[in-house]
Amino acid sequence: MNIELARPDDLPELLDFLYAAFRAGNPDHPRFETLFPDLFAPAGAARHQIIRKGGRIVSCVGTYPMTVRIAGCRVPAAGLGQVSTAPDMQGHGCMTQLLAAAGRRMEEEGAAVSWLGGRHDRYGRHGWELVQDGYVFSFSGGALRAMDENLLVSSAPGSAAEISEAMFAMRDAATGVEDAPEPYRIRLGRGEAEVWTAHRRKTDAVAAWAVVLPKARRVADFCGTTDGVIQIAKSAALRHGSLSLPASGADKGLLERLRAECAYMRIGSQMLRIVSLARTLAAYRPLVEAAMPSGRGATLRMTRGEAPAEEVVLGAGGRAIELDPKRMARLLFGPERAGDVPGVPADLHWLNAVFPIPFTIPELFHV
Repeated sequence: MNIELARPDDLPELLDFLYAAFRAGNPDHPRFETLFPDLFAPAGAARHQIIRKGGRIVSCVGTYPMTVRIAGCRVPAAGLGQVSTAPDMQGHGCMTQLLAAAGRRMEEEGAAVSWLGGRHDRYGRHGWELVQDGYVFSFSGGALRAMDENLLVSSAPGSAAEISEAMFAMRDAATGVEDAPEPYRIRLGRGEAEVWTAHRRKTDAVAAWAVVLPKARRVADFCGTTDGVIQIAKSAALRHGSLSLPASGADKGLLERLRAECAYMRIGSQMLRIVSLARTLAAYRPLVEAAMPSGRGATLRMTRGEAPAEEVVLGAGGRAIELDPKRMARLLFGPERAGDVPGVPADLHWLNAVFPIPFTIPELFHV
């Protein structure tokens, strides 16, 4: 089976194929050109790798370059989506070939990591590892009683809302999400999204903003001061009856407020694949250098089957830690202590000061 890049004139057939494939598991699934009009414009066709049989598309994978911001470090990444195979071709190895091809493409395009929000039993054998991404808190009932009278909140339909350059710039200075894809475009039309803003009385300066999905009753993303984010979430929850809000482990101040005021919390999870250890650690270097204890060091070596291993020296260098990509993902991004990752010597407990960093990537965003 030959793998090819979709062409602009393939889009009508590709969109019909994807709609049929995803609608089989979810009859209410919308068409992808409605969800992501930019991705499925003619210029975005080549982001999709496809397999044909008998002249028809039978399998597809999409890869999307993005920059993931994790604890202030910008990591070049690639999202994975539109993973689908025709029912009569399942079990014939189409997806194995496409995911391998997608991995090669990510590496050629300079990605350090690959992210997806899929199932571990499906993608784990292809190199993606399950890593904790953070927490989802729900506002309802008594959690909404205490509102901040010093903050005023307003909202507008996403199609009519404007997110200014100053609001985008808040990501570099404000408390809130520290690890969202950047730069990105917001699909404000998805799910009839709303843009909410909060500002203090007697000033027009925005203290926080958020994108809310009313039908799903959740906050898709947010940025701003902790007080502003909390006020928006409560106000939106009052309007829609309840609301959930995702938060990363990096947002310690916000997490404490949410734990104190929310009615419900669950742990979410996403999957990550290390595409390039060298590029990942190059992006992480400011963080590593700030957290590495003086005089300490180690050598990380990632084995990759028949491909040459990648090796990166941390700090002063020292003992080699040799891990496969899945265990390397757990060391660099997972929720466990470094010494609990199989293959990491327990006496290198000082690595806990450097790794891991739980993170969140909202589904709504892409570039």
